[in-house]
Amino acid sequence: MKESLKSFYKNNFVFKGKEKLSKLTILFILTLDLFVFAILGLGIDFQVQILNSPNSSYPNQCRTIVNSKDLHNINKYFYSKNNSNHKYQNIKDEQLDQSCKTLFDKLSVVKKEHNILILRKEQKKLLKELSKVSKELDFIRVNYNTSLFESIDNKQNTINNDIKQKYIIYTKKLENLKKEKEKLSNTFSNSNSVKELTTYIKSNKKLINDNYKSLRKSYEIKKELITIAFLSPLFLLAFYLMRNYLLKENYILYIISKNILVVVLIPAFLSFVSLIYTLLPKVFFEKLLKFFMDLEIPFVVYYFAIALLIVVFTYIIIKIQKRYKKEGEELKNNSISKLESYNRSICNSCGNKVNYETMNYCPTCQNQLRVDCTSCNHKTIKSLKYCSSCSKEI
Repeated sequence: MKESLKSFYKNNFVFKGKEKLSKLTILFILTLDLFVFAILGLGIDFQVQILNSPNSSYPNQCRTIVNSKDLHNINKYFYSKNNSNHKYQNIKDEQLDQSCKTLFDKLSVVKKEHNILILRKEQKKLLKELSKVSKELDFIRVNYNTSLFESIDNKQNTINNDIKQKYIIYTKKLENLKKEKEKLSNTFSNSNSVKELTTYIKSNKKLINDNYKSLRKSYEIKKELITIAFLSPLFLLAFYLMRNYLLKENYILYIISKNILVVVLIPAFLSFVSLIYTLLPKVFFEKLLKFFMDLEIPFVVYYFAIALLIVVFTYIIIKIQKRYKKEGEELKNNSISKLESYNRSICNSCGNKVNYETMNYCPTCQNQLRVDCTSCNHKTIKSLKYCSSCSKEI
């Protein structure tokens, strides 16, 4: 299996020529890659839009209301239905699930029965008064012994009497404000519309959440399948062109088609991984996470993830580096490379600038540049096949 993969890679992804690309050519190829990648993203988005998103059937606003706590609180009712001025509002309304439609209807009944804005203003006013009175009482409690107020003689000094009167007035005012606040809250929470809404939510909360979760998973699977289906023809075409240009030894077109292949492969691979993750049972991972959480040392999970990533990437980096060194050694001993080095007056070992006519060794790496010809005993270039003096084979 391993040998088959190696053979497949060499036959389809390795160009055996030595042609090089200019920096400007590389820049234009990378620019092309970016444009293709961007257009692929737009194409994928366009294809995915044909699907009915779970957020259309169960919009965020519906799920927020369903999962809200303390629905008797006036402040929880700042929800409004989808923007009726939306370009595709009629389509969105058709996709809305019946349970969310019913919930929105009951919410609109609450808003008809109660003016939420006025109720909130009244509530804020009461809270402001409560805060003010509480501060006054706290000041008196800190600076005076209020427990002795009941035993204060009316004949005592006027200051104590004034403080006692203030304390009594603020205490009564605080009690009245609390009663008003509670009355306001009860008037709202005990109304028929609020009771009907909260009863409906309690009865349908689990159903709505389960349906949304199921629809979400189905949507993710369909989305990734559509993405893969959209990219597959482009991938096959790019692969065919790349192989065709490889056989014809057309290096430039081979490189371009190979880059397009890689660009198409990136979103296809991500979609494939996402699809596997969506289909993969999460029970084992949930149990493993719960195990670490029960130990009250969840940081171990992060340590484990970091260690795993380090091991995987270290293995890949070492493999790449070994291959790079091997290719470097092969290139170093390649006759074409040696001839190229001679023509460019550089050392075929380290790349340093040398003079093959006057130097015997590279001053940087001690690589031997010239040797004695066995036929004429004159110095000749080591990297070349024939002696430069007598033309005999070295």
